[in-house]
Amino acid sequence: MCRVGVEESGPAPILPPLPSPAVSPLRADGTRDVFFEANGVPRVVDVVDERAAVGGAGARERRPARDRADPRALGSVGAPMAGDVVAVNCAPGTRVAAGEALVVLSAMKMETAVAAPTAGVVAHVPVVVGDAVDAGDLVCVIRDDLPDILDDATASMDGAALAAAGAT
Repeated sequence: MCRVGVEESGPAPILPPLPSPAVSPLRADGTRDVFFEANGVPRVVDVVDERAAVGGAGARERRPARDRADPRALGSVGAPMAGDVVAVNCAPGTRVAAGEALVVLSAMKMETAVAAPTAGVVAHVPVVVGDAVDAGDLVCVIRDDLPDILDDATASMDGAALAAAGAT
């Protein structure tokens, strides 16, 4: 329940019930916007959400903002749904195969494995067991290790082989 006081000159404002949601998502500073209508005029006010500040019902929402996965980058792996991280099966420097389970999420008593979209080397894992993530939050970054393989192969070639391969 949200209590909003409106100070206006004239008759007492009429505040009809609002459809849900009538509040914005919680911001990092513990505030949110509340939307309402007073005397037929739509209003928006910025309020401090005290429930989140003291660990009440809205406290789960108050967590640090996470990096978002880049949908254009194949190695940027995002959470497919909101949930809690129950297992992290990779670490930076680990080679992974396409389809390998990187992180396991739990939501509503169901577990979902987040699989590697491509083979490569894990460069970054920003989550740990117990973290809560939203859909699209970054859970892993995979670096394509193909350039390293090419560098190793071309290092062993002589000049004639490089010229024949077109890598002069």
